[in-house]
Amino acid sequence: MNRDLIIFENRAVNFVDFVELSAKITGALKRNVPDKCGCVAFLMNKSPEQICLFYTLLHEGYRCVPIDPIMPKDRVVRMIQDCSADLVISDEINYGIVSSFKETVCFSHLMRTVENVVTGMDGDEDFKISDDCSIIYYTSGSTGTPKGVIDFGKGLNNLIDALGEVVMPDGSERILCLSPTTFDMFFIESIMALCRGLSMVLATEEQARNPRSIARLIRDHDVDTIIMTPSRLTAVLLNDPEMKTLTEVKTIMLGGEILPEKLLEELQEHSHAELFNLYGPAEASVCTTYANLTKAQGVHIGKPINGSEVYLLNENGEVSNEGEVCIAGIGLGGGYLNNKTLTAEKFSYDSGVGRFVYKTGDLARREPDGNLHFIGRNDDQVKIRGFRIEIGEIERLIERIPGVTACVVKKESTSDRSELLTAFYTGDANAESIKAALKKQVPYYMIPSVFVHKERLAMTAHGKIDRLSLNCEVGANGRSSDLEEPSGIPGIVIDRFKRQMSLREIDTSQLTGEAIIADLGLSSLELIQIVVDIEERCEMEFEDEKLSFAAFTTIKDVIDYVEKTVSGQ
Repeated sequence: MNRDLIIFENRAVNFVDFVELSAKITGALKRNVPDKCGCVAFLMNKSPEQICLFYTLLHEGYRCVPIDPIMPKDRVVRMIQDCSADLVISDEINYGIVSSFKETVCFSHLMRTVENVVTGMDGDEDFKISDDCSIIYYTSGSTGTPKGVIDFGKGLNNLIDALGEVVMPDGSERILCLSPTTFDMFFIESIMALCRGLSMVLATEEQARNPRSIARLIRDHDVDTIIMTPSRLTAVLLNDPEMKTLTEVKTIMLGGEILPEKLLEELQEHSHAELFNLYGPAEASVCTTYANLTKAQGVHIGKPINGSEVYLLNENGEVSNEGEVCIAGIGLGGGYLNNKTLTAEKFSYDSGVGRFVYKTGDLARREPDGNLHFIGRNDDQVKIRGFRIEIGEIERLIERIPGVTACVVKKESTSDRSELLTAFYTGDANAESIKAALKKQVPYYMIPSVFVHKERLAMTAHGKIDRLSLNCEVGANGRSSDLEEPSGIPGIVIDRFKRQMSLREIDTSQLTGEAIIADLGLSSLELIQIVVDIEERCEMEFEDEKLSFAAFTTIKDVIDYVEKTVSGQ
């Protein structure tokens, strides 16, 4: 049966079209990278062609390096140089970012160099990837340079089989694909889904950032399987407290960050889906453990998938029921590209375990029933919006900016279950210049939401910076319960921003309509909460394209928009 495989905007790519495009890509790859062990980097916006290229590279056994177009150009250049790509493939819109590399070719041009291929396949064949393939995922590095994590085909195939049979059983039909290509969760919602026989609804970058668009894609295309970070699903459900969006969803996978107990309870009460919590680093083929929490009495990360092993080592390096999570098994990755020192530090033979393990830095506790409970980290690595970030990398980059003498970055939990970064710094630089410099070096999710200038950073008795003493100042207006009830649309809008900021003890004493929203230290999820509340209080609805930081520069822009909408202009 020639079924639709990918639905993207107003297009539907069926099985035959996909397979024939894959065969054409294979021909082009063999011309340009005859060595099957060759390295191919690709920089493309979301599209069926991007998915097909990714699949074909893995199917044919290449080493592939997905690169997100949102990355600053300098960071992209460092990645391509580090991986020594034999070929760099870009779409037309992003070609300028990588055109300086002689290995770069535009995807459309590449396709014109080979003839169309008729495969004769009818849609009943299975998709498979090669054991010889590998993926390099670039993640944040503590030295200020991204590090390349290597995943092998054998581990990825084990993931497809071991996890796939649990979370994508026979009968699963359609998954929503939202994540950036560089986020390892993308492998599950694209390649693993294809290999398990699912079709996918592929969101554009704009749709993936918009909670209402996500909900509409789920409803309009009968999506029955979804995988998201908890914070993204929370944003979707803020507009849908009765969870009507999830009515037809059979499987919900959550991962990439800690799952809040409250969200689990809400899903258990209002949805009929099976609920899975996934855990695992890119260093161990995306996912190591899973937990079916559909009827669970609390959040945990479950047990290892088949083929993976988890050992907990205490401070003495002994196997214990509580300690650092160390992973072994077929899913173990190949370490860090061109970084033997870090690879030797994190990947090593452990005599106590008797196995070669990856030391994650995560801490967990094993309960009598065998389930693992995540406790925290033993270093300064954090996750923001599902992206793994080394706080040390941000601190080093900020300290290199002219006018900054010292910097400490901390993760803060917000009232809306999300997490943000706050930078405390000394020196003559201002927040605007620091933020402008960072935008040229790191992706948006690595830029702190709040910058706090300090005359000096307090020290501990041992002469180290006292991180625990660093907190944002409490605003003069106090907490939200102390604020007076406003009147009129300007008052309502400013009040709603003040209330959200006061929940996190951000100073609102000088807040006016001229305040720049991007500088207020709010998360995208908090912005959605503000919008939902304004809609209810002003009896209006924001257009979909207005549900992002990019839509408004200042609070006054929001006020003007609400006033025009309410008046019908």
